[in-house]
Amino acid sequence: EIGLPGSDLQYYTLTHNQTWFFPLSKDFTLMLGGEVGYGNGYGKTKEMPFFENFYGGGLGSVRGFESGTLGPKVYDRYGDVISYGGNKKANVSAELLFPMPGIKDSRTVRLSLFADAGSVWDGKTYNDGSSDIHYTSNNTQNVYGVGTTHKSTFKEELRYSAGAAVTWLSPLGPMKFSYAYPIKKKEGDEIQRFQFQLGTTF
Repeated sequence: EIGLPGSDLQYYTLTHNQTWFFPLSKDFTLMLGGEVGYGNGYGKTKEMPFFENFYGGGLGSVRGFESGTLGPKVYDRYGDVISYGGNKKANVSAELLFPMPGIKDSRTVRLSLFADAGSVWDGKTYNDGSSDIHYTSNNTQNVYGVGTTHKSTFKEELRYSAGAAVTWLSPLGPMKFSYAYPIKKKEGDEIQRFQFQLGTTF
């Protein structure tokens, strides 16, 4: 995706998503998948607009974390924690797919065990002056602790989880239910162990 030269905003994003399926036996299939993304500004736009940032967490990313909450965080003007997302992202997933016991011949329901890992980062440094509330009330507030400096890097923002999922090809469309346990989490992360998706599946 690219903002054309001469536009008010000149930026680009590059993403690649890849998924492989490996039949292990008649009933078991291993799925490996991953996605990478990078974006930046060019010309008169110095950096990628914040509303085009990548976000992570939830189904299709790192399950067990609330959707769109991975990456660097700040306080908004109301004192709520928000995620800025980032101009770089990377996530991988491994999932073992198999039939649900008792309905082995059904093609509409399957179980899986999975492990997810991913990171969203922007390379910036966050400190006491980074939160929006600092500019509206002159209060010093920092999600990472007052007096603390946080460098948003791949390693610092990396999270991973594991769990189980059920996929049902219902008459209303594909549905996926997952329950994940965050293995690597940090203070301030928004956890959502049970998650549900309607309309897409993999």
